[in-house]
Amino acid sequence: MAQINSASKSSRLLASRRYTHDILGSAQEAFTKVLDLNATEIYTETNLIPTSSLPFSGSSQHLSTDPVLRYYFRQKLTPSNVNNEAWFFLEPTGSDNGIGPQLIDSNQQTNFISPKYSEVSLTTANTEDSTPGYGVKVFVSDSTDSASLDAPISINDFQFDYKTGVLQFLNSSVAPDNDEYVYMTAYQYIGKTLDQGLSVEGTLSSSAQIASEISGAFNGQTGSFLLNTTDTLDGDLTITGKLIAQQFVVSSSVTSLITQELSGSTQFGDSSDDTHFFSGSITSSGNISASGYISASSFHGDGSHLTGVTSYSDSDTLSYINNLGILSSSNQLTSSFLEINGDNVISSSNQLTSSFLEIIGDGVISSSNQLTSSFLEIIGDGVISSSNQLTSSFLEINGDNVISSSNQLTSTFLEIEGDSVFSGSSQLTLDLDITASLATEVGSISDDTKISAGTSIESLLRQMLIKFISPTINSFTIRSSELGLPVLSTRLEVGDTDTVDSGTYATSSDSLNGPFNSISITLDENDNNTLSSVTTTGAAITFDSKTIRRLTPGTVRFYIGGEDAQGNTFSEVRNDSCTFYLPIFFGGSPQTADPLNDTELSLILADISGSAVSGYSGVINTNNQSLINSTSTYNLPEITFTVPNNAGNNVNGSSNFTYLIYPDDYGDLSKIIKNGVGDESGTFLPMGTADHERFGVTTTYRVLRTTGQGPYSTTDTITIDN
Repeated sequence: MAQINSASKSSRLLASRRYTHDILGSAQEAFTKVLDLNATEIYTETNLIPTSSLPFSGSSQHLSTDPVLRYYFRQKLTPSNVNNEAWFFLEPTGSDNGIGPQLIDSNQQTNFISPKYSEVSLTTANTEDSTPGYGVKVFVSDSTDSASLDAPISINDFQFDYKTGVLQFLNSSVAPDNDEYVYMTAYQYIGKTLDQGLSVEGTLSSSAQIASEISGAFNGQTGSFLLNTTDTLDGDLTITGKLIAQQFVVSSSVTSLITQELSGSTQFGDSSDDTHFFSGSITSSGNISASGYISASSFHGDGSHLTGVTSYSDSDTLSYINNLGILSSSNQLTSSFLEINGDNVISSSNQLTSSFLEIIGDGVISSSNQLTSSFLEIIGDGVISSSNQLTSSFLEINGDNVISSSNQLTSTFLEIEGDSVFSGSSQLTLDLDITASLATEVGSISDDTKISAGTSIESLLRQMLIKFISPTINSFTIRSSELGLPVLSTRLEVGDTDTVDSGTYATSSDSLNGPFNSISITLDENDNNTLSSVTTTGAAITFDSKTIRRLTPGTVRFYIGGEDAQGNTFSEVRNDSCTFYLPIFFGGSPQTADPLNDTELSLILADISGSAVSGYSGVINTNNQSLINSTSTYNLPEITFTVPNNAGNNVNGSSNFTYLIYPDDYGDLSKIIKNGVGDESGTFLPMGTADHERFGVTTTYRVLRTTGQGPYSTTDTITIDN
């Protein structure tokens, strides 16, 4: 009986050979198919797996998905209930007491993406590197806060099966203790497998015939299904796209064609010189129109639908339309006498010319070039439009009309009765004399006023409305009496104060309306918004001394408004403001912050204030090292600090830790970068939070400390952002 040698059998099967006898050499065994793979194990969308520039990072993107990827950030693994050497990747995570290794848990996750899918330069990169790869990153800790972890275990201490989702520690000496947890950051393949569909980027061909019955659909087909040969189709053919052929021949045995009735339009030909022939009659249930002539040897009908047609013999082409008519010309419309009586539309794409043009009714006249008439009269509600020039020796409008000319409106005699609107993009081209027609003045226009040709429409309207044009407030400034400044402080720390009691403003008016009759001042978003004894003299404002203070981030604003001569009230026309921010701190101290409490935080801040320098980008420096956020009252901006070069408790002192201290409400930092390139997030330890009082306001601060003392040199830069 042959003895089974497990090592020999494994090596032969991996080499695609059978294993029959241990006495045979590997080269003597026959080649065969040894792997049993089913369709659910074969990835068919590996082309969608990115080889670089991986899409996710950080806790905020935990369980995020791309087309074929799912990202896990520091997922807590589930231990085996046998020992701590095997851990399982479950979602959701299983019991801390462990699960049995002999049966596969229903929440077991598989098909993780290994480094073989990345480009060569990322082969050794893990999922949390600054340029991440697909290598898993594993942490072991007794902490339940995965965000606080900063030291992953060595890749030499474990093996991870990317296919089955099982993590094995090499032996019990490197396995976690009973009170420790295992966390992993990894990418999982969630794309299609062979049982869900096949995606082919190249050509799919067959040396035999494709089966006659195929269920489903061909999606994204860009080639041809039909052979370049003559064939006969037995049955119906439905085409959802275009049918293109050199000739379309219907068998002579066909005596009728049935057309599918679909909504939409049909176009014959693509040029005005195309000719189309029809043998027989043409029947239409709608209108038949043409941009050119319609000619026939004869027109037949009883004429019951032809109304208002009158014959004239004027040699100059006399045109008359009565009732509801549409007169359209694509070239030029010319008439010695043109009269329209009814609701009409006259349109000419070139030029509309008439010695006498009269419209009685609701009419629209449009000419894309020029509208010219020696006598133009409109009675009714009409719209006259000319994109070039509107010219008439006599223009009379009686009714509610709109006259529009994008270039010039010219008339020797212009009379309007009714509500009319004129529109011209240029200016008046004639003098307008106003004589004995105004009962009262209209703005600055009165009887015997002459408005000269060349006056702009804007100027004319300003003269008419000048009494109603409001005065304006051009400037407004509050003065700081506490700081002795001619302006209000624009930025203060929460709890700090400024005292004000006066201000200045300036107004102007180009109107008969005159200046403001009165000025009002209001205060908003201050701890106390009441202003007392407000007086204005000339351009000066005074009021009782007022303390400006806020206990939370925000902006205090003074508003100025007034009332004009017409009794119109204008509030909050202009404002002057001061914004209150919470401070942040950067500096060095020998204090360890371990443990961190309110007293320890006060000692650290006292050391930091002793190492004050100025000139930090993105912040201003007050109270020594107190750096006030100058970008947003509620968010930590991107800030770059430069390590100071000075004596005392400075950052680069060999016995000092470097501290970053900021309000806890800002949340976690998204980055800590050294000299613009190096990731320093592992250099700073989160020491916790503590309270500190400044200007009578107690704030909870988050404290970060470097792992060692004196880690930075003079002129090093540290950039942070949340």
